[in-house]
Amino acid sequence: MFDTLIKYNLDQYKSSITSIKQEDDEEIIIDHLQSIIEHYRERLNKEVCKYTLLETFNLEDTIRIFDDCFYTQEDYDEEIGYCEYCEEDTRRDELAFLDDQSCCDSCYDRYAITCDDCGSSFHQDSEDCQHYECVDRYYCISCYSNYVSHCDNCDEYYSIDCGCESCEEENYEDEDEDSRYIKNYSYKPKQLFLKKPNETTNLFYGIEIETILRNSDNLDDIALKTLNQFEKNEVILKYDGSIGNDGFEIVSNTATFEYHKSELWNCFFNSDLTEDLKSFHVASCGLHIHASRDFYSKLDIGKIVLFLNLPYNKDFLTSLSGRDYNSYCRHNPNKKITDYKSHERFEQLNLTNNNTIEFRLFKGNIKRQSVFRYLEFVDSLSHFVKEITLQTNNLKFWHFVKWVKDNPNTKKKYNNLNSWLEKKGFYKILETKVIFIKNHNVRKANHPHLRKLKR
Repeated sequence: MFDTLIKYNLDQYKSSITSIKQEDDEEIIIDHLQSIIEHYRERLNKEVCKYTLLETFNLEDTIRIFDDCFYTQEDYDEEIGYCEYCEEDTRRDELAFLDDQSCCDSCYDRYAITCDDCGSSFHQDSEDCQHYECVDRYYCISCYSNYVSHCDNCDEYYSIDCGCESCEEENYEDEDEDSRYIKNYSYKPKQLFLKKPNETTNLFYGIEIETILRNSDNLDDIALKTLNQFEKNEVILKYDGSIGNDGFEIVSNTATFEYHKSELWNCFFNSDLTEDLKSFHVASCGLHIHASRDFYSKLDIGKIVLFLNLPYNKDFLTSLSGRDYNSYCRHNPNKKITDYKSHERFEQLNLTNNNTIEFRLFKGNIKRQSVFRYLEFVDSLSHFVKEITLQTNNLKFWHFVKWVKDNPNTKKKYNNLNSWLEKKGFYKILETKVIFIKNHNVRKANHPHLRKLKR
């Protein structure tokens, strides 16, 4: 029948479809439709729209289409469901229920929050589950009392392991200072905006490194030893619910990029604290970098959101950051340039703070080269998005790598990032295997170096 296809149009097959339809065999109809599509492609080098076929043969009530595939009505009802949030069809095995409404994976990632104790899910606007800043955890109404309590004196929640530090501040002079080396998670020090002489930037960073005791040492002793590596008020130490009671989070004060690299961390990295603390080899430890929100326009933030969530960039980012995506730094491939606001704290870029944006993708680390590589990545990306035009291709990681390599000011400034990019073979790929077009976007990326990246 199809040998003469090149001489005829779709109408020639209407009678065949009609005859098959009369037999009420939907699977045979689908096979016939697929044959038409394949022969049109092979003989006429044309693509036939599936919806046009159904309309042509009056099959809209008999055959359904989802994800560019034909389904019988029975199979469609069995395999395909409906998301009540985005109002789109989706596969039933990708549906969950959120507040008694069916929800696809994308909407679930966008709207759901999960109790960190019982694992139950709630809509982000639900009053039955909320984020408790004192422990940096989400707890539902049934579980929160196991971890936090409410202080009637100051009207704040506090960790039951640490007590209400807000009220304790009032009696600070009467307490033994040694008991206050490690602050409660909700403690907020005065921001100093440290910088080197003659610096005029409005971009400041705060670095948070989660650490665990390497040995069975006294926690207060190691805390004091850590604090002694810094000038007064350069850092504080905090308890953090994600790492338990056997460690603390090292939280720097706000400082410029140059001050962080040349002043703040020198003594710490030159000390032997790596014998007392560990971070990289602890699954629960991360490293977060806060950056001054005032430095970025809404468009800048939207570009960063896209860069961090493009599926194309996944291997590059997980290799650079030292870890895969997880519940504390979620990846959402459906992010758009307009997503410069978000109510979700545990994304790669946390936008819930008023004064900062927080990069949460990094694995915990207390080695100089790695910590500064993370900081250099954040600083370079912050300047990169201000220089490139808004094209999706510009936000592929290849363009960022080329920008770092070609910028004459970056070799010394981003020495750790440069060394890593060269060691991992990204510069070699640019030189030998990548085809550039006029606007410097990169067109080719399927290279063995990328597939063999080590995390």
